Amino acid sequence: MLEEVFSTLRDQRIDVGIETSNLDELTLPSYNRQSVYLRSTQQIRHAIGELQELVNEKKLKFVGLDAEWVPGSPGVHTLQIATADGRAFLIPIHQLKTIPAQLKFFLEDDEVAKVGRQIGGDVSRLRHHHGIVVSWFKTL
Repeated sequence: MLEEVFSTLRDQRIDVGIETSNLDELTLPSYNRQSVYLRSTQQIRHAIGELQELVNEKKLKFVGLDAEWVPGSPGVHTLQIATADGRAFLIPIHQLKTIPAQLKFFLEDDEVAKVGRQIGGDVSRLRHHHGIVVSWFKTL
């Protein structure tokens, strides 16, 4: 039941007058997703290097891009790069002393599109505070 997955449903039930005993069980789709928190410069270099190889081989044409920041503080706090095959890389930009060259090159590479919901502000922060000029981006 959904109550097992979403505890708020269990805690805040509202009777809507529908008999549920004759309904088919709802199964949630399984997604093959893998989120990786890249804690070190070495991990960032390795992961972004793998993505860049896919771009160079023409096997990766776009990635999802999203940036988070703390209101009132300069720059990007966390950067997320996601692929269509379900991988998501979380990069704590605020913890880095310098931006790894592989990450900067990847974001500036016009061979791979960077797409995201209203990422104009993300791209602007990356440029103004981190010196990364994101190329070929599309805001949805």
